[in-house]
Amino acid sequence: YLPKGKKTLMVAFNKSIADELKQRSPSYIDIMTLHSLGFRSIKQSFGEVVLENDKCRTIVGTLIGTSYDVWELNQSICKCVSLCKGFLFDTPSRIEELIEKFGIEMFEMTKEKFIELVIKVLALCKAQKQVIDFDDMIWFPFVYRLNVGKFDVVFVDEAQDLNAAQMAMVLSACKMGGRIIAV
Repeated sequence: YLPKGKKTLMVAFNKSIADELKQRSPSYIDIMTLHSLGFRSIKQSFGEVVLENDKCRTIVGTLIGTSYDVWELNQSICKCVSLCKGFLFDTPSRIEELIEKFGIEMFEMTKEKFIELVIKVLALCKAQKQVIDFDDMIWFPFVYRLNVGKFDVVFVDEAQDLNAAQMAMVLSACKMGGRIIAV
């Protein structure tokens, strides 16, 4: 039912749903996950990148060590960094909100030191453009203002589950005067 000549994007919640939609939809519609859309824009902007799911854990390990004693703290910092990327938070007060809202354990560390570490890890994650993790696929297009493409119509599946970074990506994918259809 789309008007002819409209550039259309369908973003699905996961790869299997995207694959099913590709089978059911016309070939002229771009169908992918938001992570795929972000990954494509990152590669177009920065060239070849390495996907490293342990990027954050490695960065935190360089800051606090890798001994068994700090493993849980490392996990906690990484969880907070992931939430910061999804919520697009990077200030101490907003990070403190996330810590409280999600009950992030800081173990023996003071809140100030924990937040300082989270901010440092975010900066190091941002600086490593050639190595990305799953969160960076959504976060980098926002922090680097990457072009994810411009579409006349953007269909979004499972829109109620979008975080702030995903919502920003959907909005940036829609042309001025375009339509977003959220399911």
